[in-house]
Formats: sequence, C-alpha cells, structure tokens
Amino acid sequence: MSLIYQLYHVLYTNGFTIDGIDIRALEYIPSSDGIDIDSSNDILITSTRIEAHDDCISIKSGRDEDGRRVGRPSENILIENCHFAYGHGGVAMGSEISGGIRNVTIRSCLMDNENWSPLRFKSQPSRGGTVENITFEDITIKGARSIFDINMEWRMVPPLSPAHYPLTCLRNIHFKNINGEAQSAGTMYGFKEAPFGNDTFFFENCHIKAQKGLSISNVANVNFKGLELEIKEGEKIYERSANKDK
Repeated sequence: MSLIYQLYHVLYTNGFTIDGIDIRALEYIPSSDGIDIDSSNDILITSTRIEAHDDCISIKSGRDEDGRRVGRPSENILIENCHFAYGHGGVAMGSEISGGIRNVTIRSCLMDNENWSPLRFKSQPSRGGTVENITFEDITIKGARSIFDINMEWRMVPPLSPAHYPLTCLRNIHFKNINGEAQSAGTMYGFKEAPFGNDTFFFENCHIKAQKGLSISNVANVNFKGLELEIKEGEKIYERSANKDK
C-alpha cells in the first residue's frame, strides 16, 4: 500500500507488527516522519520501504516532564529488511526520549537516496532518559549526506525548557557491519557536563567512505577501533571548533 501525507504513530502499544508497507511523502510536509514508535514495546517492522521529509523511523518515549511522569520506555524493538530512502534520518532515537529507549535492533537494511543522516540520535538538556542496548547491524548506506548524526543539544531554539539532571545517557550503542558512502562521516556531539565515554559506542567491521571526516565534541575515551574511515578531505576524526559545524 502506498500512503501520501501519512504517519504511523505507534503509541502506548504492547505488541505490534508492520510488515510489507510502502510509505512515501511525495511533497514537503514539516516533521513528516514515516513511522513513530512512542512509549511502546515488542514491536516488529519488517520488509517496509519509507520515503519521508523527516525521519523515516523515529523511536521516542515522551518529552520532558510529561515523559518522565508517564515513565514508559520504548523497548524490545526489531527493525529488519527495510529500505529507507530520502529522509532526514534513517532510524532515529529522539529527540523525545524522556521515558528511555532500550533493547532495539536495526539489521539488514538499506539506506540511500540522499538520506540526510541514516544513523541518528538526538536529545536536549531538558529531556533526560537513558538510551541503551541499541544495535545497528548489517546496514548498507549509499549516497547519504552524513552517516552519523548524534547530537545531545539538537535544535536548541528558544523557548527552551530547563535542563533535567541526570542528562540523557547513551550506553551500549553498537554498530556492526556498517558499509556506507556519504558526503560526510557525520557528527558526534555529547554534553559538556556528561561527555560520551567508553561505555557509549562500540564499532565492529564498519567501513565508511566520505568526502569529510567525523566531527566530534565532548567525547571522552570512546574507542573508535572497528570504525574504518576513508576520507578525501581533512582529518578522519576531528574536534569541532567554536566556528565549525554549527
């Protein structure tokens, strides 16, 4: 089935399968995610194609105080054998992640057609929440703008809610057998008060070809062994400066 101007919003759901559908946003609509999984568990998405004008799939669990009040994580999610074409993200976590996200596997998927950021994590200081045990495995990326878009201070546009402590924590995020081509390897920006550490990201057999390297900020003791970068311009991994990558 082909859908125009549509969005699947799986909310407060226990056990749900999406199998073999085709979602295509043919004209620009702001924030038109393909599928949102929100505070739900035991979800399977398989053999599905998505073309959107925001994230193809976004996994969420509530925003700020309301998300913490409900306290329902998104968990036990499998996304496999899918094709994510144009979109702002392939599979994204956030930015509404105040209830937490855990135990998610994305495997055997193709992300192409100038998808902006196939592998995406986003939050804000007001969100809080823990995102853990996430695996991207056997992923092919072609013609993307950037491979990684990991930003804990995403879209910091006033009015902003006060920071919530502890800040969002990413833990046990695994990238395995990732083969990608993009304009940029991407960005990895943690909180100054809570940098990404040695329990955040793990890479295994990842091969990325890009024009520009990976821009990082507030990253401490992350082991990039297992991430092979073939870069045409500049350094493979470089620190973001005050005047770059904003």
